[in-house]
Amino acid sequence: MVLRWSKFNEVGLAGFVVRELPASFKLPSTVNRLELIHWDKYQLVKEIYNTLMKKNIKYALEPFNSERNIQMIRTSQEILETLNEGTCLDLAILFCGICYACDLIPLLIVLNGHALAAVSIRHERKEWWKNSSGDGEREKERKLFEQEPLRNHQQLTELIDSGNFMPIECTGFSSSPTVLPEDKPEGIGRTTEGFLSFERAIEAGKEQLNTSGRKLRFALDISITHEYWKIPNQDLNLISTVNQCLKEGCKLLKNKKFEEAEAKFEEAQKLESKSPEPWYWKAQLALAKNNKTVALAYINRALKLNPNYWYGLALKIKLLLLMGGNYRKEARNIAEQSHQISDELVSWLDCLKQNNCFNSIIITDSELEEKCPFPTYSW
Repeated sequence: MVLRWSKFNEVGLAGFVVRELPASFKLPSTVNRLELIHWDKYQLVKEIYNTLMKKNIKYALEPFNSERNIQMIRTSQEILETLNEGTCLDLAILFCGICYACDLIPLLIVLNGHALAAVSIRHERKEWWKNSSGDGEREKERKLFEQEPLRNHQQLTELIDSGNFMPIECTGFSSSPTVLPEDKPEGIGRTTEGFLSFERAIEAGKEQLNTSGRKLRFALDISITHEYWKIPNQDLNLISTVNQCLKEGCKLLKNKKFEEAEAKFEEAQKLESKSPEPWYWKAQLALAKNNKTVALAYINRALKLNPNYWYGLALKIKLLLLMGGNYRKEARNIAEQSHQISDELVSWLDCLKQNNCFNSIIITDSELEEKCPFPTYSW
């Protein structure tokens, strides 16, 4: 399942932190979570970390994606069951979710080129607004995150140095004997099996903030994002259903079963009205029926929802070229403004330019496809 996070939407990243324990994650029966949450949060975090380490997760690079401002996020099911792999961000999101489900208060920390977590070892989830002792300590912490993501590196390091929060290098519970750089904290001190011990993961987390040279982009207090900002979780079942509708509609479209395809695209649109993808596929359907004007109207609706949706930009350029006349000038203008959005889009635009498609008369879709094949849609 493809989950997409726009790097411009910092707050939205919290929606990928699921509040419930994954079905395949269980702490050892000897661990009394309710007792530890009150008396030994350090030990509870250690038990969570070591349980994840036994899942034999492999460290992985980010899945290929030509959109520079989009990062693909793996689900907990993919990390723990189907793929058994994750990036630093995937693993940090997973760890934060499990800690939060275990009534801890986690931080999701995003640096330039890396991500990790930190966990409060002083306060529990029910104290997200203020602590029961009434000493005002939690209120001070909360105010750092209350109005917006924390972007002050010094304030974050002071929070860690105070001992209230414990940083965790989450790639440590994934195996990576060779992939990670040996000169960075996440690559130092790996066991022969490729893991970091819990104690080393804490030290590596401190090093990430103090000596790695990676600047803080932002940090989120997950209890604040969920309880105060009310950031909703990504609805994985809904995403799966929408994708399935679109895939079925695409298959019907290829077989020229236009009415059935349209029904599938309409169904996806009703399920997810804010997604540009159903409009994109309705535009492809209209083009297949040789109704370029309707197709252009549909693709404009898609781009209104997401102006940087590069599949939509590519299809709009294609439609304008096929419509010819003054529309070619508009196609050229859009192409000139779209060169930083996607590597795949750039390659296609370069092909159009090399074949003089913005100046010559394009008669048919097949002629354009022969010169510059339209980018393949990636699910």
